[in-house]
Amino acid sequence: MSGHMASSSNGGSGSGDSGAPRRNSKRPKYSKFTQQELPACKPILTPKWVVFAFLIIAIVFIPIGIACLLGSRDVVEVVERYENQMYSSCICKQ
Repeated sequence: MSGHMASSSNGGSGSGDSGAPRRNSKRPKYSKFTQQELPACKPILTPKWVVFAFLIIAIVFIPIGIACLLGSRDVVEVVERYENQMYSSCICKQ
Protein backbone atom coordinates (compact mmCIF):
# COMPACT_ATOMS: atom_id res chain seq x y z
CA MET A 1 0.00 0.00 0.00
CA SER A 2 2.87 2.39 0.67
CA GLY A 3 4.13 1.72 -2.85
CA HIS A 4 0.78 2.80 -4.31
CA MET A 5 0.84 6.06 -2.31
CA ALA A 6 4.39 6.79 -3.37
CA SER A 7 3.54 6.40 -7.05
CA SER A 8 0.46 8.63 -6.77
CA SER A 9 2.22 11.37 -4.82
CA ASN A 10 4.76 12.15 -7.52
CA GLY A 11 2.06 13.37 -9.92
CA GLY A 12 2.81 10.87 -12.68
CA SER A 13 0.52 8.21 -14.05
CA GLY A 14 1.98 5.43 -11.91
CA SER A 15 -1.14 3.29 -12.00
CA GLY A 16 -0.88 2.80 -15.76
CA ASP A 17 -4.62 3.38 -16.39
CA SER A 18 -4.09 5.84 -19.26
CA GLY A 19 -1.46 8.09 -20.73
CA ALA A 20 -3.53 11.27 -20.15
CA PRO A 21 -2.18 13.74 -17.59
CA ARG A 22 -4.10 14.23 -14.37
CA ARG A 23 -6.44 17.28 -14.14
CA ASN A 24 -7.04 17.30 -10.36
CA SER A 25 -4.79 20.30 -9.75
CA LYS A 26 -6.39 23.37 -8.12
CA ARG A 27 -3.69 25.68 -9.39
CA PRO A 28 -4.88 28.33 -11.87
CA LYS A 29 -3.81 28.13 -15.50
CA TYR A 30 -0.54 29.91 -16.14
CA SER A 31 -1.05 33.31 -17.72
CA LYS A 32 0.57 36.72 -17.42
CA PHE A 33 -2.52 37.94 -15.52
CA THR A 34 -2.40 35.22 -12.87
CA GLN A 35 1.36 35.62 -12.48
CA GLN A 36 1.02 39.43 -12.30
CA GLU A 37 3.41 39.99 -15.20
CA LEU A 38 1.24 42.47 -17.09
CA PRO A 39 2.96 45.43 -18.68
CA ALA A 40 2.71 48.55 -16.56
CA CYS A 41 3.74 52.17 -16.63
CA LYS A 42 6.96 52.57 -14.67
CA PRO A 43 8.03 56.22 -14.81
CA ILE A 44 11.58 57.14 -13.97
CA LEU A 45 11.50 59.70 -11.16
CA THR A 46 14.41 62.01 -11.84
CA PRO A 47 14.91 65.07 -9.63
CA LYS A 48 13.98 67.41 -12.52
CA TRP A 49 10.71 65.56 -13.10
CA VAL A 50 9.79 65.62 -9.40
CA VAL A 51 10.47 69.38 -9.06
CA PHE A 52 8.47 70.05 -12.23
CA ALA A 53 5.52 68.00 -10.91
CA PHE A 54 5.57 69.86 -7.56
CA LEU A 55 5.62 73.21 -9.36
CA ILE A 56 2.63 72.25 -11.50
CA ILE A 57 0.71 71.10 -8.40
CA ALA A 58 1.59 74.35 -6.61
CA ILE A 59 0.45 76.45 -9.57
CA VAL A 60 -2.90 74.66 -9.52
CA PHE A 61 -3.58 74.59 -5.76
CA ILE A 62 -2.17 77.91 -4.48
CA PRO A 63 -4.89 80.00 -6.22
CA ILE A 64 -7.52 77.63 -4.83
CA GLY A 65 -6.14 78.11 -1.32
CA ILE A 66 -6.03 81.90 -1.71
CA ALA A 67 -9.65 81.90 -2.90
CA CYS A 68 -10.67 79.83 0.14
CA LEU A 69 -8.87 82.17 2.53
CA LEU A 70 -10.43 85.27 0.97
CA GLY A 71 -13.86 83.67 1.05
CA SER A 72 -13.54 82.70 4.71
CA ARG A 73 -12.90 86.33 5.74
CA ASP A 74 -16.53 87.21 4.99
CA VAL A 75 -17.97 84.48 7.21
CA VAL A 76 -20.06 85.80 10.11
CA GLU A 77 -20.71 83.65 13.16
CA VAL A 78 -24.22 83.98 14.53
CA VAL A 79 -24.65 83.01 18.18
CA GLU A 80 -28.20 82.70 19.44
CA ARG A 81 -29.04 81.11 22.76
CA TYR A 82 -32.35 79.29 23.13
CA GLU A 83 -32.33 78.87 26.91
CA ASN A 84 -34.44 81.93 27.75
CA GLN A 85 -37.10 81.54 25.06
CA MET A 86 -40.53 80.25 26.05
CA TYR A 87 -42.20 77.87 23.66
CA SER A 88 -45.84 78.93 23.44
CA SER A 89 -46.69 76.18 20.99
CA CYS A 90 -45.63 73.34 23.27
CA ILE A 91 -48.24 70.57 23.06
CA CYS A 92 -47.06 68.49 25.98
CA LYS A 93 -48.12 70.07 29.30
CA GLN A 94 -47.13 68.63 32.60
